[in-house]
Amino acid sequence: MAPEVMDAEQLAWLQSHLWILSGLYGCVRPFHAVEPYRLEMGAKLAVDDARDLYAFWGDKLARATAPAGSNTTIVNLASVEYAKAVLPHLADDATAVTCLFGEGIRNGKPIQRSTASKKARGSMVRWMAENKLEDASELTAFNIGYRHIPELSYLGTLVFINEQML
Repeated sequence: MAPEVMDAEQLAWLQSHLWILSGLYGCVRPFHAVEPYRLEMGAKLAVDDARDLYAFWGDKLARATAPAGSNTTIVNLASVEYAKAVLPHLADDATAVTCLFGEGIRNGKPIQRSTASKKARGSMVRWMAENKLEDASELTAFNIGYRHIPELSYLGTLVFINEQML
């Protein structure tokens, strides 16, 4: 995200718009104090060998990010692992727009690489803060190293491909 290059208004936008998902802490804002840790969402809990963090969090993460009745739109920039902890539990009035970042196209589908996708997601968050984005329909204008490909996008999912691979 490169917060060190953002101004106070952009940082304030992040603090009020961005939720960061954590297997240990749940949903945190960018300036919440957390201790470093390593924990996968699929990890079994020590208190119950049959229960993982998905079961532990249940619908709590979805309720925190998009409370029922709020008519919220979530821009999902989470990894698949963390998105699985929220998206299936969203209230009926919530909408999710998932952004996928590909390094090329194979068999008509984006080729996703985890490290490149993570960097692209961070770039999009920074771009959203710089532009103080309030409407998910504006996401298709993102063009920092990636370009929106409408023919690969589908309902609820926007596909962006690395411009160098087009």
